[in-house]
This record gives sequence, C-alpha cells and structure tokens, in this order.
Amino acid sequence: PCLCRNTGPAPSPTDDEPTEHIPDFFLNVLNETERSNLDTEDGKIAIFSVEEIKDIFLYHDQDYSHLMTDDDIFGMTHIKENQGFVLRAKCNRTGREDGLMIWSNSTHAFGSWNPRDSSSAGDFMDDDVLTLLDYCPLSYGRRIATSSEVTYSLSNDTTTEWNLPAEMIQFGQCGLVGQSGGAMEIHYELTQALPVWGVWSDSVDLPYDVMYEDIFSGTWMIQEENLTGTELFPAAVFAKKWKIRWESTDISKSNGLTTPSGGGGLHAQLIVQYLIAGITVTSPSATVAQPSALLTPTTTTQVSSTYVQVTSGTCETDGYETLTSLQECMTAASEL
Repeated sequence: PCLCRNTGPAPSPTDDEPTEHIPDFFLNVLNETERSNLDTEDGKIAIFSVEEIKDIFLYHDQDYSHLMTDDDIFGMTHIKENQGFVLRAKCNRTGREDGLMIWSNSTHAFGSWNPRDSSSAGDFMDDDVLTLLDYCPLSYGRRIATSSEVTYSLSNDTTTEWNLPAEMIQFGQCGLVGQSGGAMEIHYELTQALPVWGVWSDSVDLPYDVMYEDIFSGTWMIQEENLTGTELFPAAVFAKKWKIRWESTDISKSNGLTTPSGGGGLHAQLIVQYLIAGITVTSPSATVAQPSALLTPTTTTQVSSTYVQVTSGTCETDGYETLTSLQECMTAASEL
C-alpha cells in the first residue's frame, strides 16, 4: 500500500490556503479514439494522453523520460538507454499487475507490458483504466525532493545493469538495478539539510536499507533496515547526505519493472518536509532557506510557508519553550 498520505505527524492546511490540485493516479487507454491514426496492434499496446502523463508527474515536481522530437516512437521495444520509463500498473479490466513501459514525445504516448513481446492481443482495450500502484497524493507538508536539489551518485562498489547513471533511480526514468541483479547503493546529497520523512519507492519485494550522515558528528547512521516499497520514518530526520542500499536487485523479484530484453529498474526518492507552520525564529542571526534572507538582529518573524534553517540564535515553536540549539529547533520543527 502507498503510505504517502495521512500518516505520521504533519501540519494541517489553514482555511485561507488554496485547495491543492491532485491528479487521478491512473491512465486511460485511448485505443479506439486513436485507431484512425495509430496502429494499436490489436490491443498489444495502449495509447495514452500525453497531458495525463504530464499531470501525474508535475504533481510530484518530477520530469519523465521522453523523446524530444515527434519522430515515430512506435518502433521502440526497450528502455535500456532511458528512451522511456517504467512503472507498476494494474489493468482494472483484466486484473493484470505488471511493469508498464511507456514511451512518449510531445504528441503521443504509448505503453506495453515489460517486455514488449509479453503483451498479447486484447491486453489493452478502449476505456481500460490502468491504476498506477506506486503513485499517490502526499500528506500536507510533504513533497518529493526534486532533481534540482539532489545530487545522485553510485557507491564505489556499484555497477548498474546497462551502465546507467545514478539519477535514473528517480521515478519517471527507466530505473536502476545492480549488474546481474547484484547489490546496489545510491547516494543522495541534498543542496541543503532538510527534514526527511521517508522514501518513495516501488521496490516492494526487494528490501533496502537507509542511512544518513549526522550533520554534527559526520558519522553515518542507520535509519531503517529491510524496508520495502514506500515507507515513512517514525519522525523526520534532519540531514543532508543519505544512502539507500539493496543487497540484491534480483530482476525476477522486480514485479516486471526490469526484464533482460526490456530493461527498466527500481526507483527510490526522498520524501522531505515542504511546509512547517507555527515557527518563530528570533535573531541575533538566522537564515531562511526558501526564499533566502538574513533576519536582522532583534528581528522576530512568523514563518508559515517556508522551511527554516537556524544557523545561530534561537527559535520558538508553538507549544515549545524557547530552543537554543540548531538540533533542538529542527527536532521540534519536524514534530509540528
């Protein structure tokens, strides 16, 4: 099950905040609508709306792998070079749950089960609905860390199948597995330390461990072990550097996300704090990270729509006494 929504302590929206647009986390098959223009191969492939795909990925501030031109995309058979992306889906008509490969350009999008030659005539029919099994709304105050604020790298002992780079671990990309289904370790470095609430992942049958570097001691700490799928931590952890490690990425346990002929892989991204309400930062000196600003001495400000990083001075939170250290402030903030 998806654990991104309504779990753990998180701020609640106020009455004057706008209603969030939440897309439908499924894709409608448009085979009959497009039959006059596109060959659906008797239902072996599914035609999708590019706008539906964009809506789903923009909700999480994510990009997705697609061809940059309107050249014919229907000859594509694999995603081993990130020509397309893969996700877990379920066809509500047939009940089939599997890895769904999707290729897209600015005009058309189509998909097939992974690998493409495993699809049969009639697998995809007009008006079929494909539920995206690992996509869901996020609880208020949380978001997925975007590609612009995370640097991805591979550990020294990791080689990926098809020699793909670490950033392919993001949803909307082809995904990653270790070479020959072996161990894989991905390093995540945020542009600044943030409260991290958990991991968004489709690795539902391949366990992984999560580690972070303590910002005060520089020691690597084990946060959670043997996690599967999307998981939230008991409380947010304030850190900048993270590692996620799989001891095995056996493709036979990837639920169709990876196949030898189709390619593809697992995905995992950090869930971070978006909004902390009810924090008062008092100088002598404090830094507001978004937008960047320096609070002048004797300034007190109520911060309700941005993450606050206190470099010195004190901060206060609703329901807490005055806090005098960075660690105390961040711990209290994560609990709001």
